[in-house]
Amino acid sequence: MSNSHRIEPLVTVRQAASVLGMAPSSLYRLAKSCRIPSYAVGARGRGVRIDIEAAKAALLRSAEE
Repeated sequence: MSNSHRIEPLVTVRQAASVLGMAPSSLYRLAKSCRIPSYAVGARGRGVRIDIEAAKAALLRSAEE
């Protein structure tokens, strides 16, 4: 079985936006407002990574409210 289609646990905002069918700016806004879980990376913590499955779950919960 090939791992070429495996989704990594933490991905860039652009990768997550592509998978979730959203604009990257929307994901940045949701992450900044803590509506989806995100993680700061890099020496200065300026990069953002998103767990796609956790983001999907958070988006579903907020849609149900």
